[in-house]
Amino acid sequence: KKYPCCMHTHAAIDAVLDILAERDLNPDDVDGVMVKVNQQGFNFVCLPLEKTRLPQTIPQAQFSLPYTVAAALVRKKVFLDDFTMEEIRNAEVLKMAQRVDCLVDAQLEKDFQSYVSPAVVELRTKKGERIRRKVIERKGSPDNPLTLREVEEKFRRCAGFAPRPLPEERREKILDFVEN
Repeated sequence: KKYPCCMHTHAAIDAVLDILAERDLNPDDVDGVMVKVNQQGFNFVCLPLEKTRLPQTIPQAQFSLPYTVAAALVRKKVFLDDFTMEEIRNAEVLKMAQRVDCLVDAQLEKDFQSYVSPAVVELRTKKGERIRRKVIERKGSPDNPLTLREVEEKFRRCAGFAPRPLPEERREKILDFVEN
């Protein structure tokens, strides 16, 4: 898993981060976001919309498409530190989450019903642009696996959140052992 949230949010997060990698956009540039998913994904991470736009607990944030998409747009990443009680109350992220709409896409439902939430993200800028990205296989899925380097980087970052963080030298020894 690439992100510490429900896998039904991952393709949409990937799409947003792909857009941000290509375009230098700030949250203030974004007028709104439409995220289209299959029915399965919609049921898991979009309902009820008013609750997913304003999560009250960490698990609610982890199962919220509006929150995770907003976090990606505002922070240009989604990681463990985005799922603390303090961060799920971040006013900038919650303001953006109010501008994230979700719907079931009939074509995604027809073609990818059994997939774990493929997504089409359409970002609307305040200048009137529409930037669209479609992700069928989320990064970290069997058909789009994380590279060894991505897994190593995730391990290094996650290790920093341990109750007793491992010293860097120990982390590198563990990585060398696993790789070899």
